[in-house]
Parts: sequence; C-alpha cells; structure tokens
Amino acid sequence: MNFEKVLKGGNKIVLFLFACMLLFFYKIDLLAKPNKEKSNQISKFISPDCSTIAIYDSVTSDCCVIITTTWSVDPTGMNVEFEQMNTSGNYVNVGSSGLPAKHKFCPNPGENVVNYRLKWYNINHEPACGGTYPFLEGENMFTRTYDLSCCGCPSGINDWLTVSSKKDNSCLENGCKYNYTLSIPENYNCFTSYKLDNGQTTNITNKVITGNGCIPANSSKSIKFKLLKVNGDSCVISRDVNCFAKRDSNSVPTPCTPNCLNIPWVIHGPETKFISGCVVKVTYATRIACGSQDLEILKMDYSPDCLNYFTIEQIYKTLLFKIIKTNNMDFDPLNSGCSTTWRIIQSGCWSSYYSYTMTSPDPTQIGGGIVDSTLVYEPCEGSECCLQSITVCRTPAPNETITITYNNPNMSSAINCSDTWLENPHSSYIYPCEPKCVWLSNLSGTMVLNIESIIPKNQNKQTTIINSYEIGINVIIVDNLLSLMIKNQKSENAEFLISDIKGNLIQKSSLKLFKDNNYFNVRLNDYNNGTYIYSINVDGLFIRSDKFIIAK
Repeated sequence: MNFEKVLKGGNKIVLFLFACMLLFFYKIDLLAKPNKEKSNQISKFISPDCSTIAIYDSVTSDCCVIITTTWSVDPTGMNVEFEQMNTSGNYVNVGSSGLPAKHKFCPNPGENVVNYRLKWYNINHEPACGGTYPFLEGENMFTRTYDLSCCGCPSGINDWLTVSSKKDNSCLENGCKYNYTLSIPENYNCFTSYKLDNGQTTNITNKVITGNGCIPANSSKSIKFKLLKVNGDSCVISRDVNCFAKRDSNSVPTPCTPNCLNIPWVIHGPETKFISGCVVKVTYATRIACGSQDLEILKMDYSPDCLNYFTIEQIYKTLLFKIIKTNNMDFDPLNSGCSTTWRIIQSGCWSSYYSYTMTSPDPTQIGGGIVDSTLVYEPCEGSECCLQSITVCRTPAPNETITITYNNPNMSSAINCSDTWLENPHSSYIYPCEPKCVWLSNLSGTMVLNIESIIPKNQNKQTTIINSYEIGINVIIVDNLLSLMIKNQKSENAEFLISDIKGNLIQKSSLKLFKDNNYFNVRLNDYNNGTYIYSINVDGLFIRSDKFIIAK
C-alpha cells in the first residue's frame, strides 16, 4: 500500500471536514448577530461564567431604537430583562427574552430620549453570570441613554428654505434671477454638511446659507438641499422657482386681486381721456365681487409733456374721477343717489417706460426714425394690493355733480417693492418699481367734481358759440389745484372770477386767449372749506358759471 497517497488523501478529507466546521460555526455566528451594516456595536464586556456579551443598537425609521444582545457562550436558562425609564424617572420592566435577545425602545410621549437598562438573569431569576444581588453594571447589567433628537427630519424643515425670483437685466435672454436662503435654527446641531443640487459636499460653518443664479424665461428650477448628519442620514428640502415668459407687446397688466379670486375682471380700454390738453390713454378693470364694485387702473399712456402741467399722481386721480363720471361699467348709482360699495384697488408698486412710434419704411433706413414717444405707467409684477373704499353720490343732469367720500384706506403699512419689477414689452428691459399706495392714502374728505370732456362738440353743454367762434371749456379740481382749459378759435381777452356763495368776489384773473388750447391753473390752498362760484367772461361777454365745493 502506498502510505504517501493515503496520507495525502487523508489530508484532503481532513481539510474538507475542517472547512465544513468553520462554515457551520460562521452561520451560527451570523444567526446570533444582527446585520452590522444597519446596527452598531455599542458595548462588549467579559462577564464571569458568561464569557463575552455583545450589545448592538439600530435606529428605526419611526425614531425608535432596537437593542440586540448576544453571547459567545450560551449559559442554560439565560434571559434578559428590558427596562425603560418612564416620565416619572423610574425604570420599569417592559419585557424579557431568551436567546436571541431583542427589544424595541421608543421615546415616551413628548420626549426624544430613550433611557433603557438590560439585566441578565438565570433560570431562578437571579443575577446571572456568577453574580449576586444587586445587579452590577458591566457584569450582568447594562444602562444607556440614547438621544434621538437627531433622528429623522425635524417638523417644519421645509420652512427653512425660502426662494424668490424676478426678471433681471443681468440674466441673459429675458431671464430671471433667483435667490435662496436656507436658515437652520441655531439650536439644531444635527446637520454637519450639505449638498446643493447634488453638487459637492460642503461643511456647514454658518447656519444661514444664501445664494442666487439665473434661469431662462418661461422655465422653472428646483432648488434642492440635501442636509447630511454624522451617521450618514440625510434630509432633503426643495423649492421651485419660476420665470415668466417674455412679455407680449400687446399684453395688459394683470389686475391686483385681494380677495374673491374666482370672480373675473372686465377689461376696459384703452380709452382716450383729456386732462386740460393732456391726452391720456387709460386701461382699467372692473368687477362686482365680495359685495363691492371694484375699479382698478391698469395702464396710463400719455405724452411726457403732460408732466409739465401735472404730477403723475394728479393724472392718476383725474383719470379715476373721469372713469367714475363716465361709468361705462354701469355701477350704482347710475343717475342719482349714493352708493357706499365702491372699492378702488391698486397695485402697490408702479414703474414707467417709454414707448416709441416708428415711421415707414424701416426706421433703420434713411428717412425713417422715431416720430412720437409716449410715457407708459403700469403696475409691477409681484406687487401687493392697496384698497380704498369710497362712497359715490350723483346729482342728475343738467348740472351733474359727483361727490366722492373717501373712507379709511385698507393697505399694507409698508409696501416693499424690492422683489417687484416692470418689463418693457417692446425691449424686454426690466425697470425697478416704487411704492405708490400713497395715491390712495392721500385721498381724504369730500370733493365735488365737475368733469367734462375737453373735446368741444356742437350742442354740448360745455360748448358756447360766440360771434361764430366755438369755445370749449374744461375745469378740473384735484388736490387744491383748479385746472382750466379753454379751446378758442381766435385770440381774445378773458376773465376768470371766483366768488363765494354770497356773491362776494374773492379772486379775479385776466387771461389772454390764443387760438387753439389755452391752459391756466389756480391754486386753492388758501381757500377755506365752503361752496364757491367760478365765472368766465370772454371779450366782456359772460360764457359760463358753475359752483365747486372745497372740503379738506
């Protein structure tokens, strides 16, 4: 017999049996221990008669902690008792187990800390591992406090991230600049780093993280932060920012709608209005909503020369009065009486741009070019609303008057226009905005308005025929300023007189009329409250007389 071959064959058998034994014990060891990818070994100690005791923990998705304990030697009858501290500060039994020993601890209501204790005991319910009463820490007892305050994502975490976007000239192709601010509460220290939009990992050195960027017109972007903890857990916060499409050249600003959002507006205009020779095109919106008759001016288009005679605020107010007088929306009162349900609504932020009218042929060629320009005033995107309730009273024709009583305004005490903008629909240039709620807050008291069209028409009550010459007269009183326009067919001399209700002459002005439009302003700041009469004489002939009331 070849002993060498037998020996070699025996070695192979021995090696095979040895490998099988190792695999068997390895599987036993795997069954006894939790998955270490999900659990952490938190303690390991040598106890008399019990050999090695190992304790593992893992945090669950519902922010509880699972405790698992193993032994390298399994004493007969070994058990583990699980205790947890209650809200009174006392440890109470919450369960027991033999091998394998496993228990889930959850925080008491209103707490984010788990205080637990493990006790090993034998079949006689005595301290195990050769111990005697009392249980000894590190021998047959293990106590730990587990802080779960960093478990999961804190409530309200989405509110930590704020974003905004607005059209900005620094962004290409009519794009929007967006800004973001991530504010981590000072008392929250669980996050150590972050990733922005899946970029590189950055350590958190400041609890307030800010930044900005550009996005193209008519697009959106998600700003996403992944906040990382030491143990690798993370929370994700995201917000979307949007950019408006490029504005159409024929677009009309969207009305500012403070409430009753489902009730639509009716757009009027552009309508041509005349203010003492200043030609203005106005677009406005009306609706009946929330028990109110709502009126809102959306656009004013006028010659820059108008500002030589009026402020933009005076133009706005006069347009408002003319719209109320014309009443194309058929709001109450129609002919006479009063209505207390009017509301003047206005965007709080406004800006302006120039609009140019080109000649033909192509203005880039010789002979073409700019032939006219108008100044356009419009509300800005993203603006808050201002409200002003008014009472409108009418007296019937032929001497129709309108009395407007302004009630307390309803508006923000401090309109912020920093995040608003106005886009020129022709050039796409972005203009900054200014707060204009003051246009409404300055309206107080009562005014009696006698507003008439500046264009003279035959048989119209404002037009008088003298010596075959037609004379058109327009009188407007706004902000203690009486504005007079007389359209005449030739050069003549005129007088403008103001008397009190008893006929006492208060003021007399000599006027020189030229052919076409003549403009005059009379300041009424020094006039007391009361009723007054104005009269106009041309070349010694009485032309017109009417009354007005001052109520400051």
